[in-house]
Amino acid sequence: MKQVFFGLLIVIAAAYAFGVVSRATSVRPGEKRAPYLEYYQRRQNFIGPNS
Repeated sequence: MKQVFFGLLIVIAAAYAFGVVSRATSVRPGEKRAPYLEYYQRRQNFIGPNS
């Protein structure tokens, strides 16, 4: 059970880090988006809207 918890923690941390990096390297400095929101939108674009 611990392995599942740590796996989830790592996934969340990776998603947050990815969001922070993508926000830091954003082309438009004026836009302020939450890291998790940006990650969610990119994931939706990657998977596709109808899944």
